[in-house]
Amino acid sequence: MLWPREEFHAAYGQIKHDALQSGSSCSVLILVALDVDALCAAEILTRLLRADMLSYSLLAVRGYEDVLQARETRIRGADGTLRGGGELRSVIMLNCGAIVDVAKLLALPTHVKCYVLDSHRPIHLANIYDEHQQIVVFDDGALALDEYPAFGPDLEDEVLAIDAPTPSSGPGANGDEDRHPGYDDGKISFEEEYRFMCYRHWSLYEAMYYSDYVASKLGLYHDQARRVGARNASGNSGNGAGDTALHVFLARMGFSLRQSQQKFSYMPLEMKQMLREKTQEMAPEFGLDDLFYGSFKRTFAFQYQLCAADAVYGLQALLEAPENYVAAVFEAETQHQNNTLTSLFSLDSILSSSTNSNENDKDGDDKDAEAGEDSQDDFRQQNFMLAHTALACQSVTSSKLMESGIKVAMSLKQAIVRVGLSIMERKLLVRVKHFRYVCLNVPEREQELFANANVLTQLALFLLNVHRASGKWGGPNAPTRKKPQEDGENEDGDAEEETVTNKSIVPLMLITRNPAQNCFLVVGLTCPSTPGEIHRNTLGTAFKLAAGETGANFRQDGFTSAVMEIQIDEIQYFVEQLHNVLDA
Repeated sequence: MLWPREEFHAAYGQIKHDALQSGSSCSVLILVALDVDALCAAEILTRLLRADMLSYSLLAVRGYEDVLQARETRIRGADGTLRGGGELRSVIMLNCGAIVDVAKLLALPTHVKCYVLDSHRPIHLANIYDEHQQIVVFDDGALALDEYPAFGPDLEDEVLAIDAPTPSSGPGANGDEDRHPGYDDGKISFEEEYRFMCYRHWSLYEAMYYSDYVASKLGLYHDQARRVGARNASGNSGNGAGDTALHVFLARMGFSLRQSQQKFSYMPLEMKQMLREKTQEMAPEFGLDDLFYGSFKRTFAFQYQLCAADAVYGLQALLEAPENYVAAVFEAETQHQNNTLTSLFSLDSILSSSTNSNENDKDGDDKDAEAGEDSQDDFRQQNFMLAHTALACQSVTSSKLMESGIKVAMSLKQAIVRVGLSIMERKLLVRVKHFRYVCLNVPEREQELFANANVLTQLALFLLNVHRASGKWGGPNAPTRKKPQEDGENEDGDAEEETVTNKSIVPLMLITRNPAQNCFLVVGLTCPSTPGEIHRNTLGTAFKLAAGETGANFRQDGFTSAVMEIQIDEIQYFVEQLHNVLDA
C-alpha cells in the first residue's frame, strides 16, 4: 500500500495498538540504514516509542544481506520457525526497502506489518499492490515551486512561537549581553549560515578552501591542479602556489592571511564581528551570490555552537570512517586526557554511559546494547552506535563524540581533496563514449577509507563540482560551441549549441580496491549540468547486465543500486561490457 505522509499519525497509532494487543516485551523491530537521514529518523521514532513506554529493537543494516540476517534472527528462521515466540508485530524500515519486494524479502507472518520510509526510488510494485496489505510504503510527494511561498508566513510564525524574544524590562536591559550564557544552553535558533565547511571548528581559511561551493566558484582546485601539473611537466619543484582567488578574496575583505589561518575561535573579535558585513559586500564581485542559506544552530552555554551542517558532517564521518582511521586522527589529541582514545570510543563504555544518563530509556538502550554485542566485530555496527550516541548531545560523552566526529569529517574532506587533486594532476580520468571512469590507486593507509561507497561517492561529487565549475562538464561556464551548419540544416543556433554541450555530460564511475573483501568496489554517479538538477541513475541496471555478461562473481547488495563489488581479475572486462551495454 502507498500512503501519503499525512498518514504518519495513523501508522504510529496502529503500531501502538498492535504493541498493546500483543502484550509482549518487544513487538517493534526497527531496521536503520547507515546514513544520517535514517539515523535522525530513528532517533525521533525511538524517543516517541520510549515516551509511550513501548520497547523496541534497533538494528543498523548496511545492505540487504544484513536485512536477511535480521529476518533469520528476529522474524523467521531458515527452517520457517518464528523468532521471539511470534511476539513481533511491527517492522519499520528507515531509508531502505522501497526498491525490493519486502514481503518476499522478510517472509512476514500474517500478523506482522511492515512500514517502509525510504527515499530511494523506484518503489517496487509488489510493495504498492500488496494483496495481504502488510506492507505500507510512505510517499513524501512533492510541492510545486509556486506553493512554497504560501508556507513562508506560517513557518515564520511557528518559529517565533517556539523561539519568541524575551521582553526585557528595567533600565539598560535591552540587549543580548544582559542575558546569562546559561539561558541559551541547548537552545535552537534560526540563522543565515555561511557556506563554509565547519568554520566554527576550523580556521576561516581552511573552511573556505574546503567548501565545495566557495572552491568551485573561485576555481581553487582546478587552478591548483593546473599549476601543479605544469610545474611537474617543467620539472620545477618550487612552491608555485601564487596568489589564488581565495587569497585575493580575503585581502579584499581586509583579513590578513595569518589571522585567517588561525582557528576561528582564536580569531580577533573584531574580525568575527565584521565577517558577515564584509562577505556580503564582496561576495557578488567574486560570483558568490548564494553564500548564505537558512539553517539552525544549537547553543551549548559556555562550550560552543553547533549548526545543522556541522552535525551532519560529524555524524556522517562517525558512520563512514574505519575505526583505525578515527584512532589515527585523534590519538595525539587525546594523549593529555585521563581517558585514552580506546576507552572514549569503546562501545561498551558509551552504551553504559548512555543508559545511565537516561533512566527512562532502559528498554530501548538494552536492545541497542544487545545489537552492539552481537556484532562487536563489525566496525560499521559500532560506528552506528557511536553516531547514535553522539546525536543526542545530552551528556559529556555524546558531546565529545560529536566534536570528534566533526574533526574526523574535516580529516576526511582533506583526504578526498588530496586524492581528487591527484587524479586531476595525473590526468587519470578516462573518457569513453558513454561514461567517464577512473581506477584509484590510493596509498595503502587510505585503502580502507576509500573502500566505503559513501566516501567514494563524495570523491565523485568533488570531481563533478570541480569540472562543472570550470565548464568542462556543462554548467554555467560551459563554452558555447556551434556545429558547422550544412545545407538544409536547421539554423537554430541555440539548439545546436545545447546539443553539442550535452555531449560532455556523461555519468562518472569510480573504481577502487577493497582489501578487506579482496575485490573492486565500483560506484556510478550521474552528472547533471547544473547543481540541484536530478537525473535518474540507470547505472545500477547497467552494472548488473555488464557483470552478468562477464560471468564474474559480483555483489550488488547496497540500498543504492549503482554500487557494486566485483572480483579483481574481471574488472577490465567489466568496463568493456559496460560500454557495450550502454551502447546497445
